[in-house]
Amino acid sequence: MVATDVASRGLDFRHVSHVINYDFPNGCDAYTHRTGRTARMGGKGVAITFFSRRDFSTLKTLIKANRIDPVWLGPKPDLAKARRPRRSTGGYRGRRKPRGR
Repeated sequence: MVATDVASRGLDFRHVSHVINYDFPNGCDAYTHRTGRTARMGGKGVAITFFSRRDFSTLKTLIKANRIDPVWLGPKPDLAKARRPRRSTGGYRGRRKPRGR
């Protein structure tokens, strides 16, 4: 099954053994709800989360808040240097010319 965050809340799927977070959750609450689809009713499950450098700050908070002991596939990131992400301006600020001109 492939789903959006809508499937992470209120839907009860039994026998889900793996959750793959292809896009990084927008915070600890979203991560908890997404991964809560696995390991229901005392079962065991696996959550795999892809992330980039810009997710380091949230990832660091998420690991600490949820007491996660991560298993890294590849080199362990240096989360000690994680800084809060810059706020998005919501638009492109480069000097690109509009199409057709």
